[in-house]
Amino acid sequence: MVQEAMILKRNRTTGWTTPLHLLLLSVLLMVGCGWLFTSCSEDVDDMPVPAQIEESVPETDMALVTMLPAMKDAAAKNGARRVSSWVIPTTQMYTTFYNYDALYAGITNYQSLTTKAVDVFFTTGTDASRHGRLHYNKTKGWKLTLNDGSDPTDPSVMAQADYYVYGFIPRNAADNANISLRDGSSSYEDGAKLTLYGMPSVMSDACVIVGAREGFKTGSDPDYTYYDGGYTDTNSNSSYDDGTDTRTNRLQTGDFKFKYNNTKDGEGHMINCMFLLFDHLCAALDINYKVDGDYAAMRTIKLKKIHMKTANGDGITKKTDVTITLKHTTDGADPIESIVYEHTSVVSTGDDVFVSETDDGVQLETTSKTFVGHFMPSGTTTVILTSTYDVYDNNKTTEHPEGNLVRKDCVATNTVRLNELVGHFTATERGKKYTVDLTIKPTFLYVMSEPDLDNPTVTIE
Repeated sequence: MVQEAMILKRNRTTGWTTPLHLLLLSVLLMVGCGWLFTSCSEDVDDMPVPAQIEESVPETDMALVTMLPAMKDAAAKNGARRVSSWVIPTTQMYTTFYNYDALYAGITNYQSLTTKAVDVFFTTGTDASRHGRLHYNKTKGWKLTLNDGSDPTDPSVMAQADYYVYGFIPRNAADNANISLRDGSSSYEDGAKLTLYGMPSVMSDACVIVGAREGFKTGSDPDYTYYDGGYTDTNSNSSYDDGTDTRTNRLQTGDFKFKYNNTKDGEGHMINCMFLLFDHLCAALDINYKVDGDYAAMRTIKLKKIHMKTANGDGITKKTDVTITLKHTTDGADPIESIVYEHTSVVSTGDDVFVSETDDGVQLETTSKTFVGHFMPSGTTTVILTSTYDVYDNNKTTEHPEGNLVRKDCVATNTVRLNELVGHFTATERGKKYTVDLTIKPTFLYVMSEPDLDNPTVTIE
């Protein structure tokens, strides 16, 4: 039998780092109406995994990024309703901020945070009882729900006042969350200690809130434009004139104050515009797959799923309780004082970091396609990737325009030991992005297709 096998070669090289940048969400809070963010086989020899890890596993600082508006799909009286983009300020503090989707441009079907629920605490003084979530509905937009079932539109529940907003995204990144005052503090104005329980080893791009601010809008429905902070009405015309009026009380890291407004608009809705800044809690792995040219001339690989889990010297990593201590800053400085990781006894089995949107899968090419997964950095030295894929021959006909399906739902696993591939490795870190380049380069064919008999020559390296 002629077999199709893979060679796995590793080139040990020196790693490097880059920032992943900071994240911003701009949010229209429409309490009662909705909250709108503007902001097969067991054969492992035949798998599309690296025949060669061509370069190092570089690590890059994950600076926070901006998440610009999601669209509200709810129908308005005059048709579809949408929200205009929030414009990123040009001041020095925002030079490391990017649109979330722009940060992941070129990634194949990454898991965006743009419509993920936010776990959030609205605190005042020593009171942190208002714990809830911001969640997105395709027809109603963004809504605020409090965990105790109370109504946030009731002034006795949430009065018009300043709140200090703490939390994380996505909400399902932890089994539970708790908040307490910073050690020695008597008010949440000074910051908070946020504990996230049972965070899995592999998850979405979990981030913690590092700044909050209210905002305002201009324009008319459906083309509103939203701005963070406030403004001075220089020409006293009772409206904001961009370029003329002076902006005030701008959004910045380290300031968590949000002024909640419970007055209602002409439609009876309480409308608030909220802007949230986030910082990363995870590390990221960019997985660059490509197919060797000689093999691509004979076979087509369509990748359907990537499952990722992590490990260290003690085996598969466990779930983690993470405590983030945040402090109030007045100059835009980083408010994260410390992050403490405490591993639990619960094994974390990983998660799918890529699932094809179509049954056929994503065709891999001789140029790289990038997939991304996020993982808890503490204690992680190894990433284990399990890929599911189909193999086609290249005999494309009218009946089989994709070629003949030779092998279906093949599954194989590869292990990437970051401590062996990254130069000067000490430990994986949050806010770092690690990159591995994988080339699929089999030595011989595992399953022959009938058209192969016309040209059975196979190059073996």
